[in-house]
Amino acid sequence: MWPEFKDLHKAYRECRMGKPASAEQTQFETRLGENLLALLREIHFKTYLPSQAKCFIVPRPKPREIFAAHFRDRIVHHLIVSKLTPFWESRFSDASFACRKDRGTHGALQRLLSEIKRVSRQGEVKLHVLKLDIASFFATIHRGILCGLLQEENQEPLLSFLIRNSFGHDSRDSFIFQGKKNLSNLIPLEKSWLSQESHRGLPIGNLTSQFGANVYLNECDHWIENHLRPASYIRYMDDFLFLDSNPKKLLTFESQIDAWLKKHRGQQLNLKKTKCHSLTEGVSYLGYRVIQKRKDSRMHQVLFPKAKKWAFIKDLKHLEKTGLPPLEKLHFLSPTLSKRKRTQRLSSVQSRLGLMKHASTRRFRKRAGVTKSLFT
Repeated sequence: MWPEFKDLHKAYRECRMGKPASAEQTQFETRLGENLLALLREIHFKTYLPSQAKCFIVPRPKPREIFAAHFRDRIVHHLIVSKLTPFWESRFSDASFACRKDRGTHGALQRLLSEIKRVSRQGEVKLHVLKLDIASFFATIHRGILCGLLQEENQEPLLSFLIRNSFGHDSRDSFIFQGKKNLSNLIPLEKSWLSQESHRGLPIGNLTSQFGANVYLNECDHWIENHLRPASYIRYMDDFLFLDSNPKKLLTFESQIDAWLKKHRGQQLNLKKTKCHSLTEGVSYLGYRVIQKRKDSRMHQVLFPKAKKWAFIKDLKHLEKTGLPPLEKLHFLSPTLSKRKRTQRLSSVQSRLGLMKHASTRRFRKRAGVTKSLFT
């Protein structure tokens, strides 16, 4: 009967993969087998309840209210998603790219570039772009509707139990706030989950929230493709992007999509963020600036924002000036101190360099002068 111990152990391995060990994880792993068996028993006897979450504010790149689940709850999240993914992955629209294997931000960017070539007929046609955004998306998701969608054709009684307990759970009932409380002022009231009705909202930062968001808008994706029939459509989470040579046709999409969201999901578009203009002016998309080049063999150009470039230079200069934290040991048998800080600082530089490689930044990276000594 699902889940078996091997299913839970696999979920545990996926949960900890590539993540620095937290105090909760270390405590759980000191008696790993015993804790996994206890969690498995709770699931089978239907006594499992999510633990207290931790809330904190992330100020950059834009303020976000994060509710981090306990480590044992994150194992359950991976267990649920691993069971639901085979069913839903075949039903997801090809236009959806967020939090899906072999897709993600770079997959969405590459799709946009290939669509520019296709819809513009290899650069012969001038394109217009329409960007739409759902107002306070995660904070206003109707959990009852989402749970109903996730239960479609589900034959596993314990999966139904876990869906109700995880997706239906309201972390606001009991949570610990961490960090500086004055950072909460950075979150607009309408975007704060704490200001929403009891049946609304999913916590940002959980695997189940990301997966649930794709399920929540999947029907909307298919309705757009079959009813509106756009020349090109890409969605990354709640960001909708359309390409067409006819701007008047694009402008008709806003009211129709807004009406669909209000009727079927109880949500609405953020009309202040709607943008429709020529793609030759460029569009900001997933951290890049994409511009159509009609009299150019490339047909498009991908730029990295100047603000991010100079923030990178500032951090790089500081790193070169201060150097990496020294590797210290209390004695020859002790673990290496400061290794985690060194890894984090190097990973930050390397990840941003990786992002830049997808844009026209070769000259900038060369002038930045990233020395090999930093990475040794």
